[in-house]
Amino acid sequence: MIEKKIKDLSESMVACFFEHKEEDIFASHLSEKLLWISEEQERYGKQAILSYLRQLRDDYHGKVAIKQQDYHVFSLHPLICFAVGTMTIEMNLEEDQFKKIDICISGIWQEEKNWCLTHFYSSIKDERLISRNGSLSLQQQLEVIQKAAMIDPLTQINNLQGFEEEVALLLKKYPKQKYVMIKFGIRDFRFVNRRHGYKMGDLVLKHIAKNLFATLKEREACGRVEKDIFAMLYCFEDKPSLEQRVEQLETVLLDPQIRQRLETKIHFNIGIYQIENNHAEYIKDMLDKALIAQKKGSRSISHRHHYAYYEEWMMTAQYQRSKLLEEAPKAMEENEFSLYIQPQFDLTSGALVAGEALVRWITKEGIRMPGEFIPIFEEQGFIFSFDYYMLDKICRQMRKWIDEGVEVHPVSTNQSRLHIEEENYFKDFCAVIDRYQIPHEYIIFELTESAFVENSEKMIKLTKQLHEHHYKIAIDDFGTGYASLNLLSVVPADILKIDKSMLKGYNTNIRTQIIIEKIIQLAHDIGMSVVCEGIEEQAEWEYLKKIGCNIGQGFLMGKPIEAEAYQKLWLKTTNH
Repeated sequence: MIEKKIKDLSESMVACFFEHKEEDIFASHLSEKLLWISEEQERYGKQAILSYLRQLRDDYHGKVAIKQQDYHVFSLHPLICFAVGTMTIEMNLEEDQFKKIDICISGIWQEEKNWCLTHFYSSIKDERLISRNGSLSLQQQLEVIQKAAMIDPLTQINNLQGFEEEVALLLKKYPKQKYVMIKFGIRDFRFVNRRHGYKMGDLVLKHIAKNLFATLKEREACGRVEKDIFAMLYCFEDKPSLEQRVEQLETVLLDPQIRQRLETKIHFNIGIYQIENNHAEYIKDMLDKALIAQKKGSRSISHRHHYAYYEEWMMTAQYQRSKLLEEAPKAMEENEFSLYIQPQFDLTSGALVAGEALVRWITKEGIRMPGEFIPIFEEQGFIFSFDYYMLDKICRQMRKWIDEGVEVHPVSTNQSRLHIEEENYFKDFCAVIDRYQIPHEYIIFELTESAFVENSEKMIKLTKQLHEHHYKIAIDDFGTGYASLNLLSVVPADILKIDKSMLKGYNTNIRTQIIIEKIIQLAHDIGMSVVCEGIEEQAEWEYLKKIGCNIGQGFLMGKPIEAEAYQKLWLKTTNH
């Protein structure tokens, strides 16, 4: 039973800390989010609690023994327990001299990776909590701790459990009230933390929570359910009035002084689920549907505020995404992911100079394009293993060409920006290439421009390592993301790949022409070569050649084809 497990854990922790002086074992059962609520209702974190308990323990010098332990454990939730215990600590101060102190320790246990103590309340035994017959009076303490367990320590509004509980009460109390469940996140919140620091990020979350709570009307609730994700239960009258209210969030959730300090506008991705009239649905299902709509809103550009309503087809699409993710590991084992390469040509001579490695998922039903599965792999973390899998395919193919005496040109490999957070990424990247003894100058390391912006410090370090080991670096999709021309001065890349979208209107819009020409000139001035993607017409080729673009890639010159076909069509045999 959970109650017995928590009782045993509590007894063990007290013994470890006071009797055996094994602080590390004691601390291993304390959550990083640990909160101490003092009798004055002040709140302290994990380090403050450890410091206090060390002082308390050190005051009990000499040999310490735990006597008369008595614990009561109550399950508040399948993953939450309230435990309160009384004990007597007996100290042998000197020979034949003993001192006894009564202690009361109570708190909330929650299952995170393991069961951890997340809330701590009242350390010194308070006689007000003991009835005349000596038994512990729990009601007052239970109410305080139970409430604290439902509050997010940072923002002081409901956490996930508290939000679910308050929503359940409201839905039950007002069965005829029309409601919507709303879930929203801060778009690109990681930029706030990276640019301004986590202290500023926490301040932003606190202000959002405070102002979100102020938007509530009677019969409504809100909470911070995880990281930068918040949820609300709003009353619903009609879509126009709701949308007006939702659109106002962007202006009311941040105080002007915070907005000014950020020097950039905060945007939200918002999902809305209209709750069925009978309110019988499981609350977690409501939150999931709001989340599905939120993700849809984050990918939509039809609304300035990036909000979307949940619709049934979204659940079907979500199922398909989950199904696709389940199929991917088996597809890797059965070699369903095929290496494709698209050639790149010198625009002046027309000679093949390089290729870009791409992927196609070959199924019985047909070919799946990267846009169907790569974003899902990134979202779910499968991209980490998948990128290494495809890099291995590239290197194996290049090794085969080298061994067969086939002319080899550099091949660029797209790498997910998520790898930049991996501590051993560069080492692991090199290990795959070196396993096949591929000369490093044959590998072009390619990342989208947004990756360089999001992780500028780490990317500068990585590019330095890549250059030291003779890899070339390409900035892909230039002109589609957040980057400015300043990026070119910060990141020592070798190749600039201009996205095909920048070519639109080049023959009718003089501004477009000037921008393209200046970018190419600037790249050349700082020693970079320029690749233009998406060339589909001869006129585009001629124009780009005229303004000095080095390399072209697109359907006009060659479509992506399987590696074996690429070899037959474009590569020459040198020694056979």
